Amino acid sequence: MTRLLIVDDHVLVREGLRRLLEHHPTLSVVADAADGNAALALLRTTGVDLVVVDMAMPGLSDVNLITRIRAYHPGVRIAVLTLNHRLAMAQRALNAGADGYLTKDMGAEELTASLVRVASGERVISHLVAEALALQALSPKATHEALSAREQEVLELLATGESVGAIATRLGISHKTVSSHKANLMFKMGFHSVADLVCYALERGLRDTCPSV
Repeated sequence: MTRLLIVDDHVLVREGLRRLLEHHPTLSVVADAADGNAALALLRTTGVDLVVVDMAMPGLSDVNLITRIRAYHPGVRIAVLTLNHRLAMAQRALNAGADGYLTKDMGAEELTASLVRVASGERVISHLVAEALALQALSPKATHEALSAREQEVLELLATGESVGAIATRLGISHKTVSSHKANLMFKMGFHSVADLVCYALERGLRDTCPSV
């Protein structure tokens, strides 16, 4: 049985993970902590195999916490569980010693399967971050040809000035789905704003004028 320590400053996240895993055949939550200092204290007194840790918490957190866990408890596996999809953040966590970088938008089955894989010795990365890492390895600057067909379509419509609502109507899909495609393509392409997207479109001949920023 893999013994888990959950480190997250949100009570709902800690309680939710406990309930999700309470009947799991190989994963068992033995402790939880609301901050990094409490987590380190628990690690000194509690047998733990896998730490599931958020990146953004008050006090000791982020790569500083990961580095300390890795230094003082080298045999413990570390899985980041965060809302942050940014490639730079994932790279920082992995370079600091995290064994997995998982995101809170994962489904229950995908999350539990990923935790099992991390516990078994694999390095596991959420699919969006993994795609972005692969794109970065292939080219220092991703091109929109690397996006899915639907993501390319949304990019081109955004570049022409269409709103998310208008794109949803045009494509016959939900507002939420368009927003998801928008977030994914901006993440994969490394855009920080819609202005970045539009200027890229200008460079590629997808739009006539670049907005002022």
